[in-house]
Amino acid sequence: MHVSVLGLPENFAGDDFFACGNSDASLVGTASDTTSYWETLGSGLFLPDSSALNGYYSFSTADTIAGFVNIVLHTSNVCGSVEDTVLITITPAPWVDAGTDRIICNTYTEIELSGIVTAGATTGMWTTSGDGTFSPSDS
Repeated sequence: MHVSVLGLPENFAGDDFFACGNSDASLVGTASDTTSYWETLGSGLFLPDSSALNGYYSFSTADTIAGFVNIVLHTSNVCGSVEDTVLITITPAPWVDAGTDRIICNTYTEIELSGIVTAGATTGMWTTSGDGTFSPSDS
């Protein structure tokens, strides 16, 4: 007769982290047993599916509005089951507006620019496809 002594499984859902609301969150779970799956306490989707320890979570609109989502990693074996939770804080996607398009005459040496940067960004930087410069700076 052969007797195997097993303990409870172990798992780790990862450290809590911040993610941008306009992209999928990368999940990096570890588990001592192969019977594991993710569960959302929100309403997004798992990619490729909830059994992929190193998959992705796609935020739902409700997750993004809430600003966070808890994701639970469940792992089980014949001795029992364990769970670990990771908190993903969702930051808004940056939004910028450089203003309306303009047509100017080549006799102008300056044009006033006025842009808006909001949501997940606090600064912006002007760039040009030409050879002009920005004064006082490009930010």
